[in-house]
Amino acid sequence: MEAIINAIKIPWFFWVILGMIITMSEMFFPVFLLFGVGIATIATGIVVYFYKLNLFYSLFVWTINILLFFTAWIFISRRKGNVRVGQSNYNFKTIGVAQESIEYGKRGLVVFEVPVMGSSKWLAYSKDTIMTGDKVKTEEIKGQLMRVELATPEDIINSEKKSDGVS
Repeated sequence: MEAIINAIKIPWFFWVILGMIITMSEMFFPVFLLFGVGIATIATGIVVYFYKLNLFYSLFVWTINILLFFTAWIFISRRKGNVRVGQSNYNFKTIGVAQESIEYGKRGLVVFEVPVMGSSKWLAYSKDTIMTGDKVKTEEIKGQLMRVELATPEDIINSEKKSDGVS
């Protein structure tokens, strides 16, 4: 059996043509998996061209090429940075301005200079009575509603320091 496997040699151009077919089939099945397998197959054809490998080693090189491609793809495509928009652990105490008065048990509109969780306008409720134009700070977000409180002068000063880059 070993002699048969050693005797079978797949020509290099077979690997290249097969790789091209697999890569082009990505147009019909857009999963990006086929692109990687196709590139790995073409790379195997190049290796077989230079080293005249038998079937066993050709398949081994093909498998290694596929693993290398997908390992490289995972590391390259890994998202850089720390995007926090839309996540519930957002930094609260952001200062905004009430566009409508908010009374206990009722809702009003609050606008922020810097978007909070992706939006600069929020429907808000409060335990305090807040008049139009009052500065407020965020306390909590539940679903699509934000709970706010009147901002103290200290909150406003701290907010301005943060926006100036001073900690």
